[in-house]
Amino acid sequence: MEWTPERQEPLDCRRPLLWPVVDCDERPPTPASPIVIPYGHGDEMDGKAMYDDSDSNERDAPEPRPEFRPQDVVTFQLIAFQHSDEPTPKSGIARAFIFASPGARAATGPLRRFIPLLLSPLYRPLLNHESAEMGPLTTQDGTARQLVKVFSPDESVSVYLFILSLQEDGPNAGCWMTDSVVKI
Repeated sequence: MEWTPERQEPLDCRRPLLWPVVDCDERPPTPASPIVIPYGHGDEMDGKAMYDDSDSNERDAPEPRPEFRPQDVVTFQLIAFQHSDEPTPKSGIARAFIFASPGARAATGPLRRFIPLLLSPLYRPLLNHESAEMGPLTTQDGTARQLVKVFSPDESVSVYLFILSLQEDGPNAGCWMTDSVVKI
């Protein structure tokens, strides 16, 4: 599989297809159909619990839905990583964790163990990156692979392979979710 980034449109994570950029003082707009995620507290940190919004006790954010394509899921996660400390520290990591598959959660553990993994040198380039380019997407037998080139503020470049699976059962049946992200 050859990746030719010259033929790929750069991904401006600030202008995603389903979650457009807004002024930082405004609430993010809702997707085509509103998805409301209530606050959570304590150890129920599943990614939905870390939102902080002084104007409301609810916050709109994408969560797994059957109509989201694999590239939409990767885009949502890239946006969350790019804005990892907005509106509160590490809340972007929590937003990305919402799209972690049950298998990924079994491997990484709950959000409180996922956060240090993302803060490690291996995945740190994903956090607060400047921009990203999505390479070719391949799908086969319920598995999708998406190459992503991430450009950091220090001008370094990192390449990751996002591996997703189409969930067959459970509450997210029919949804694409991320199984792993591998640094290439």
